[in-house]
Amino acid sequence: SGGRALFEQKFSSYMEKTGPLAPFAFMGVYALSIVLFIPASVFTSIGGLVFGSWTGFLLNFIAANIGGILSFFIARYLLGSLAERILRHKHLQKFDDKVTEHGFSIILYMRLMFFPFTYLNFAVGLSKIKFSDFFWSTFIGIIPGIMIVTFMAAAVKKLLLTYKSPLDFLRPDIII
Repeated sequence: SGGRALFEQKFSSYMEKTGPLAPFAFMGVYALSIVLFIPASVFTSIGGLVFGSWTGFLLNFIAANIGGILSFFIARYLLGSLAERILRHKHLQKFDDKVTEHGFSIILYMRLMFFPFTYLNFAVGLSKIKFSDFFWSTFIGIIPGIMIVTFMAAAVKKLLLTYKSPLDFLRPDIII
């Protein structure tokens, strides 16, 4: 959409002006955006556009993990009393106990299925799932999604900057 493209252009310009601190500024904004319920795909795409495939992937991966951890702890320690009131109902308590028992695999599957990132962070923070299960399943589970979105955004940028003919869509540096 036009608004998203304009935002990405302005953000890219800001990052260039930031200089060597740009990666840190980007990761901070990305992590904060997750806490504010901005879809992670927005900043993951921007990371690929601004920083390229591999650097963008690394920055996106670090920032998504930081944002996820912040969301988890905000839910667990600032919204915990809300969860306790909701989970007082017997059937919800049983559900929370079962989810807690298989926390790692449930979160990992949901990450691999591209379940909305921020909502899952907060939901898990409100549950009794151990932080270590959340951390490791998120650490592993977001790799494919972040890699796909980052590399696709970087390839689209490269294609737009170098496009000469429809055969460019078949170039190895675009496909891979």
